[in-house]
Amino acid sequence: MDQKPKDNKSPTPINRRSFLTKSALAVTAFSIVPRHVLGKGYLAPSDKINLGFIGLGKQSRGLSANFVRNGAEITACSDVWSTKNDWFVQHVTARYLEEFGLERKNSVKPYLDY
Repeated sequence: MDQKPKDNKSPTPINRRSFLTKSALAVTAFSIVPRHVLGKGYLAPSDKINLGFIGLGKQSRGLSANFVRNGAEITACSDVWSTKNDWFVQHVTARYLEEFGLERKNSVKPYLDY
């Protein structure tokens, strides 16, 4: 029975798999931040729904009102008629003011080309 004595001073070799595992765990530990740390009332960008409307006909009136009521943020609109674009921006701004008491100027960007 020839056994070698254990030498506690010799470094253990690290292999690629254990390095990647430990690195992934370290990165995950630092990237998970509770919402309360970011501040009260903060809404993470991944929790927001941003919408853009293409074509601002009759359907856009009802759809935009329902989306605003349910918390979506309308960020863009597109129609070839500039009068429809202007009307839609005013309509959405009025909806935000009506629903939430928030006046969001320049929150909807109009485009003439989709």
